[in-house]
Amino acid sequence: MENCRNIAYNLKYEYYKCDRYFSQESDDEDRKTREKQERIEASIRKREEEVKKDLSSSLREREKEREQHKRDEAVQLFNALLVDLVGVCVLDVIVHHIEN
Repeated sequence: MENCRNIAYNLKYEYYKCDRYFSQESDDEDRKTREKQERIEASIRKREEEVKKDLSSSLREREKEREQHKRDEAVQLFNALLVDLVGVCVLDVIVHHIEN
């Protein structure tokens, strides 16, 4: 009978050790999974910052180009008006000269 108690005690102790081992193993796996997920998230955040930086730089450059195009168009329109004005003035001078 004492032998059966010892065997039962030993079985319970072995079960306890196995349970702790697998529990620790599970905790290690959970920790590794969490660490991996944290590294992934950190990498994603870093990449997002890089993309934002590149995008803002690209948007600034595009805005500068847009402003330059607007300026060029305004200069062309002004030159066209100036040419029209000179042409009208020249015609007025010619007509006035012919009439006199």
